[in-house]
Amino acid sequence: MDNIRRGNKQLIKELNRALVVNTILNFGPISRTKISDITDLGLSTISNIVADLIRKDLIYETGEEESSGGRRPILLEFNCNDRFVLGIKIGLDGIVIGLINMKSQILDKIFTSSPVNQSEEVVFEVLIKAIEDLISKNKINTDKIIGCGIGVSGFVHQKEGVLVFSKILGWRKIRFKKFLEQKFNFPVFVDKDVNTLTLAEKRLGVGKKIKNFVCITIGKGIGAGIVINGDIYHGSNGGAGDFGHIIIDKDGPLC
Repeated sequence: MDNIRRGNKQLIKELNRALVVNTILNFGPISRTKISDITDLGLSTISNIVADLIRKDLIYETGEEESSGGRRPILLEFNCNDRFVLGIKIGLDGIVIGLINMKSQILDKIFTSSPVNQSEEVVFEVLIKAIEDLISKNKINTDKIIGCGIGVSGFVHQKEGVLVFSKILGWRKIRFKKFLEQKFNFPVFVDKDVNTLTLAEKRLGVGKKIKNFVCITIGKGIGAGIVINGDIYHGSNGGAGDFGHIIIDKDGPLC
């Protein structure tokens, strides 16, 4: 029971921290009082989280808010260029890797050809070189990169971070998460490219205020990302939205 309690306390602490971070990201510059109003967290909890974030240079104090009386609240802003993420799009047309700050601004990107119909070893050789070139070009230490997201054409086992199969790319069982986390020591998240596009629309685009919608892509193939109650819907086996090949007439012409 004690282990469960400790685990729950740690989970609550992490959730509260994430809530404060997201609030500053989305509404900053913002005061501690307004963070409390938005999150329903107590001011003492917010002050402790904020103090830790300031110590780690993730946020900073930037001026004061207008006040009708009394002490002016100090505003907090995210240090958007102190930590970075990598966004990777892999398709038949090539691999694009973007360096992105904490305000979701693309600072730089690099392009390389996709090694179609090649082995897992060749895929990682190409991908690792491109990542290292981008990091080196921008003179960034890898410890400043807090994560990497990969969108790839094909069927993906999201939790394991594995591309199970991609007919377009001619790849099977590409273990992105395992190999890239071992190489670079930052967390790696993998999903179908249409789902990553859908997530971007949900977080930053036309879907920000919509709880349920479908995002359809038409290119080398046809796919859909599905949002239900504000979350990406993957289905029971991760194949939700894969409707690009549908048999209309079983005796009809071959595709």
